[in-house]
Amino acid sequence: MYSFKQIMQEAAYAGNIGIMELIRFKKQANDNQKKSFDDHVKNKRHKEAWDLVQKVTGMKLHKSVSE
Repeated sequence: MYSFKQIMQEAAYAGNIGIMELIRFKKQANDNQKKSFDDHVKNKRHKEAWDLVQKVTGMKLHKSVSE
């Protein structure tokens, strides 16, 4: 059985680039969400891209990720 601590792993610290959350996003997202994310990145809509990652993974990223 998993403990809450094992399930809710997130990197929330200054300088975190969200790589673990991005990996989790790529595993959980459906094709439309992945396409939307790629479109956001391509068009430099980084806030929208990270908002989508947070929505799909359920993990709150540190504010430094979007700054």
